[in-house]
Amino acid sequence: MADILLVLNHLQNKDYPAAIATAEAYQKSNPDGVAPYNLLGRVYQQAGKEDEARKAFQGALALDGADPGANNYLAQLALDDNDLAAARKYYQTILAANKDSMQVLIQLAALDAREGKEKEMLDHLETAMSVAPTAVQPRVLLARFYLERLRLLLVPRLTAVLILVILLMSLVSVLAHQLDIPVGLSIALFPMVIMTMTIERMSIAWDERGPGTAIKE
Repeated sequence: MADILLVLNHLQNKDYPAAIATAEAYQKSNPDGVAPYNLLGRVYQQAGKEDEARKAFQGALALDGADPGANNYLAQLALDDNDLAAARKYYQTILAANKDSMQVLIQLAALDAREGKEKEMLDHLETAMSVAPTAVQPRVLLARFYLERLRLLLVPRLTAVLILVILLMSLVSVLAHQLDIPVGLSIALFPMVIMTMTIERMSIAWDERGPGTAIKE
């Protein structure tokens, strides 16, 4: 645990050589652990050493081929290289072990969208909504897909998204009031125009540069 905290401290200070040295020592002292390989891979990734990061994550998969962390990180690296087939393989490996992973289903839907597979994308989003009935994200993405099919310009599209946001926040307010949760009422007061612009911007980045870049932005 102390080694992990030390690595995180080095990363926070952007001292990548020290972070790499500490992570490598931690991995060598725990050769049979998946987490040390993933930690080392993350350090290499943040240091901009993608080849070394990929090798570290592959080392984690050699110990546990279904490890969700290593598969997810390798999928992100594959997306950065525009290798959609490899990214899909890693996400499907995670999904095979955890069929209720909403985030993986959304990632697969994003891949379907980039490859023009509308039917598969809709299936993945509908499955995501079924495994997480209260989740907003798959519903927003589905709504945006149908808006895109209308070929609306920016202002009408933002207006439609704003209406959806207002309806959702109104629902949050009503539920919070009925359940006597003051925090819910505070969340409902969050500037809706800002939220609308954020959703629209994230959805565009998601389509154009993939989910990893969209989440970072």
